[in-house]
Amino acid sequence: MSDENPIVREEAKSNIPVAIRIILVILGTLFIGGLFSFIASLIISGSLDSLHQTQEMNLRELFFTQGAGLIGALAVIFFFRKNIDKRSISSMGFSIKGKSKDLLWGLLSATGIMLVGTGILYINNSISITSIHFDTSDFIYGFLLFIIVALNEEILCRGYILNNLMDSTNPYWSLIISSTIFTLGHSFNDNLSLFGITNLFIAGILLGSTYIYTRNLWFPISLHLFWNFIQGCVFDYNVSGLNVSSVFKFNILIKNSFNGGDFGFEGSWLCTLLSSITILVIIYYYKRQNTPAIRRQKAPLM
Repeated sequence: MSDENPIVREEAKSNIPVAIRIILVILGTLFIGGLFSFIASLIISGSLDSLHQTQEMNLRELFFTQGAGLIGALAVIFFFRKNIDKRSISSMGFSIKGKSKDLLWGLLSATGIMLVGTGILYINNSISITSIHFDTSDFIYGFLLFIIVALNEEILCRGYILNNLMDSTNPYWSLIISSTIFTLGHSFNDNLSLFGITNLFIAGILLGSTYIYTRNLWFPISLHLFWNFIQGCVFDYNVSGLNVSSVFKFNILIKNSFNGGDFGFEGSWLCTLLSSITILVIIYYYKRQNTPAIRRQKAPLM
């Protein structure tokens, strides 16, 4: 992880309370992003009668519909950042100076968790590999799709929500609140379990664990991207309940909380353990570097 901490320090100037801004941005991204996705789905399907549910779409269709949704969501977020927050878009955490290594650390963190977790499940005979099949089109569109997903969720949840919360409250409480919002945003996912809910919250903590020290998005974007991609397109896990085409085909012998069952690896207590260890490593790293969690108390929460 990068030692440099190039943060653009800008004072929040909005007179609208942080909580209200966050609620409005969430509602706006849901509506405008959803509208853009619906229009893209309509274009792809050709008519209302031929519209597909998300679960029925292939990776190419998901990429285009989710990509359209991202455009709509970013329009809302960037509008609020510039015109309501009265701060620059770059201050959300897009600076690459001194942070290029964070992309690599995100990749390594996601790869490590998935390889260790899958290795344990395989050795324990909780899963078996039934076949290996590589489809170039699915592999590429899967990667592009999860880029869209990572950008969408990280720019909203960390870049906007966590960033604004840190202007008004303790960074650790900000992380907890933003992770709760992140969890609620996934609460309607298919096959959601108790461990699934728990791990979504822990994932929010993990994804924001570096942001409270750096206010930079590249580590969480990279971690989020490769977490989903390796989980769904390389290994045969459902991604938060969504099944996509993968290289390795698994047979889950007994679906339980150890392997995550129908929700995927994210629904397992093994994921809870490995994610928690990674969070502790990250916090230990920044504490050892004497990097303080960043706080600027400029705008009232309510």
